[in-house]
Amino acid sequence: MPEERKKTVVRKILDWLMNVIVVIAVLLVACVFLAPRYGINMHPVLSGSMEPALKVGGVVITRLIKVGEVKKGDVISYKIDEQRITHRVIEVNKADGKINFQTKGDANEEPDPYAVIPKTEKVPKVVLYIPYFGFLAGFLKHKTNFFLLIGIPAACLVALYLWDIWREARKTRREPVNWKSRV
Repeated sequence: MPEERKKTVVRKILDWLMNVIVVIAVLLVACVFLAPRYGINMHPVLSGSMEPALKVGGVVITRLIKVGEVKKGDVISYKIDEQRITHRVIEVNKADGKINFQTKGDANEEPDPYAVIPKTEKVPKVVLYIPYFGFLAGFLKHKTNFFLLIGIPAACLVALYLWDIWREARKTRREPVNWKSRV
């Protein structure tokens, strides 16, 4: 394979990889900034109480649903103090006209010792689980890691595009302009 052809193949692979990284970065930004406006949030799985369904290091995607739509078997997310808990609903109760839920972690032997009483009309229900993504999210929380994983590839992509623009501009400067063929 000629040397110039090897460079072209390597360049195409680098362009493709950079485009994939940019698409992933755009999707991450969309998830972090736009999704919450539509009631969709991401939460890391921090304990093994829901294993094997939800393993530590994964991320759950939740969507707000009306309290009355929650059924037995749904996995919901709620806060107690400042701790986020994601457990399965094992019973839906109604007391004094208000709905509450008895929950239990799949790996736990006993149900949670308290009833979950929603403070609002909507509850976050788990709609998607992404394994291992929590490790990446935790890794990206540090500015240095974010820069290494997103910033450097993005800068390389911009440099590659600028190089292409410069190369094309140089090529067009060298070619004589044939005004008759452009009219």
